[in-house]
Formats: sequence, C-alpha cells, structure tokens
Amino acid sequence: MAREISFICRQLQNGIHVKKLPALLFSALALGTLSCSTAPAAPPAPARPPQEEVVGWEISPAQGYVDRFGYVSLEFTPPGRLTVHLGRQGLDHANTVWYSFAVTEGSLTLLSLSGNEGIPNVKGPDGNWWNDVVLDIPQPVSGEIGVAVEDKKVNVTYAFTLRKLLRHEKD
Repeated sequence: MAREISFICRQLQNGIHVKKLPALLFSALALGTLSCSTAPAAPPAPARPPQEEVVGWEISPAQGYVDRFGYVSLEFTPPGRLTVHLGRQGLDHANTVWYSFAVTEGSLTLLSLSGNEGIPNVKGPDGNWWNDVVLDIPQPVSGEIGVAVEDKKVNVTYAFTLRKLLRHEKD
C-alpha cells in the first residue's frame, strides 16, 4: 500500500490528475492524515552587492593653505602616496625639521612622523623657498583620511581631508 501511496503522491506533485483514487486514500488526503512531502523551495539567490567604481580623489581644501608665511598644499597618488608641498618666505622656515605629519582614518593613526633636516630648494618664481615631503601610507586608502601638517615654528596646524570619489552602478 505504501508503494501505491508514494506513486499517487508523485502523480499529484507532478500535476497529473489521477482518475481512480481509492475512496480510502481520497478520504485520508481530504482529512489531512496523509500528506505528500515536497522538497523545500530553494533559497533565494543572494542579493548582488552594489558595484562601485573609483572615479577620482578629492582633497579639501583643494588649493591648500596660503597665509603670511607662504603656502602648504597636498597631492595624492593612488594607492597611498601623499606629497606635502611647503613654500615659505624664510629659508629657515622651509626646512622640514619644523614640521610634523599625521595621517588618520577615523580614530586610527595610519602614519605619524616628524620632519628631518631638509634643506629647502631654491626660491620659486613666487618668491618662496620650497620643500616637498613624501608620505607613503602603509595601506591603501579605503574611503576618507585626514592629514595634519603641523608647523612647529609658528604653532599652526594645517588640516586636509582626502576622500575617495565613487560612482555606484545600478542593477
């Protein structure tokens, strides 16, 4: 009898109309005492993660800082090289020994260092003695970082923000 019930269940699951069901079997199905098991439905496919494409980088303030001492600006080369450009009115003030640098991501400090004795380059056309400091971040920039350039000679900190610019593809 179990074989017949199994056959009838398969026929019902496949949508085939069975004309001659014994009355007892029909009654059992109607009362719910006999059930045909079915395979569980397959889980839904996982959602596709949104696709992102890096379209550029934004440094804020874009032009850096200009004050009575000269200028401080920042340049970024992916995946993790920052170049700090210093231009100062006085020869001694453009020496990198007067500067310290900190790179942070949220509350995590990625890099912190003080400038070494760095003799400035000749005066530029703008009349400033200049120097460049390269900071290699130990890991790729994931989204947004802060860069602080501290001028210890005049006790001023220049704060920059570097943001990754993304384009989100739609499904």
